[in-house]
Amino acid sequence: MANFVMSLASSPSISRPVELSASPFCHYHYSNLTKILRDWQIQDTDFRAFIQAFIPPPCSMADGQAYYALTHDVTKVLKAYSPCLEDRQYVPTANNKIASNRPIGIGYPISALHLGDQGGWCPPLALQRLGSKMDANAVAVEQISSLLGDKTLPFAHELCLLRADSAYGKAAFLSPLYALDSLVTIVRLRAGMRVWAKAPDADPTGGAKRIYGQKFYLSDTSQTKTYYKNDAPHQVRQEALGEQLPDQHVVQDGLMGNGRKVHIHLCRWKDLLIRTKDGASMKDKPFDVLRVQVLDGHSQKPVFERPLFLAVSGKRKNNVDSSQAQQQYRQRYDVEPYYRFAKNRLLMDKLQTPDVTHLDRWLRIVQISSWLLFTASTEIGQISCPVWQKYLPKNKTTLEQTPRRLTIAQTQRAAHLLFCTFDQTLFLPLKCKKGIGRRKGDTFPKRTRFNVVKKTEIAVQKLKNQQNE
Repeated sequence: MANFVMSLASSPSISRPVELSASPFCHYHYSNLTKILRDWQIQDTDFRAFIQAFIPPPCSMADGQAYYALTHDVTKVLKAYSPCLEDRQYVPTANNKIASNRPIGIGYPISALHLGDQGGWCPPLALQRLGSKMDANAVAVEQISSLLGDKTLPFAHELCLLRADSAYGKAAFLSPLYALDSLVTIVRLRAGMRVWAKAPDADPTGGAKRIYGQKFYLSDTSQTKTYYKNDAPHQVRQEALGEQLPDQHVVQDGLMGNGRKVHIHLCRWKDLLIRTKDGASMKDKPFDVLRVQVLDGHSQKPVFERPLFLAVSGKRKNNVDSSQAQQQYRQRYDVEPYYRFAKNRLLMDKLQTPDVTHLDRWLRIVQISSWLLFTASTEIGQISCPVWQKYLPKNKTTLEQTPRRLTIAQTQRAAHLLFCTFDQTLFLPLKCKKGIGRRKGDTFPKRTRFNVVKKTEIAVQKLKNQQNE
């Protein structure tokens, strides 16, 4: 396994796992990879014990408070031409070639939890393939709770900021994570979503105490919409949260990637609520709503058509100011370049196998290779590139910074310089007797082919199970 991990982490030019056997750090034949994927088993506790010594110290806020940044997202592994793999699903994918085609692919969603805010690095702390019957929110909650509940890791003893996109702005995700004392979630909310203020303490009716007060919509302007019930129209007034006086308003200068100067307006409304859904109670879990609006530095016109709404949730949400929350969510996008690198250079989706358990263990190898590169990025003392690329801005900046941490692509290109210093006798094959092999006339059974699982089939089966119960 160590042979293939080092080969994967130091081979930027390969495009298939079969080419790993040509690496100078792989002393085994490619067929041994199948034996590893068949027999090698490692649990989450074993992996955390492995990376425990490589976890960097926490970052610091402006007020000196230490914290760790975490990012959760779902990526995909496409397996459209692998009918022998069980439980494949329809997953969304980008399709820029033909605009009329629906952006739908066949494969598996991967639930991923990353360590963020490390100079563009976001090594994965957990990678799990989602089956068709798994709930993505429940798996995400389990991954985060298990990580923060591990007392051997530093995450359980420091403030943790979890960044997630709008797919997690719901009660099923926010409610169970509220019980983690050291966690503050910074989640994007969908535009037009409904939120409620807390009800006043005094109730003139004398009945049960109200929990939810006035309802607002996440927008800048209020509007009136017409709905039809029993063919009778009735109008509903939708009060915009943007028209309410915020509890906090901060304006700061910013600079976009293209050099454009902007003004960032941060408005924060505290202690709002969303409705309980599917048993996930939110009536006693208030959160803050942060609106991020970017205006041009000269014309003062909005740069984007709609503002960004963030939910800052958790028992320690007051420890995270508005500026820090906005910067943290902006750094959430570092996972997107990592997914591209993992699929193109670490071959996350390139393994061809008829067994889904092999695919799960291959994800673990990719995960370990990512941490090997993350650890080596500070130990490699030079950039491996042609002479004419030495003065490029990205290479020159890395050489001048202190402490020096290479990017993930620079680390993979220069990893062979570090791996060559290792004692290779530890990774050489052991002497053993030659196997018997397959007897003449023996044939393998024909592989089973599986259909793609559809969401409608899952919903029908779930309904039947509820009726049987």
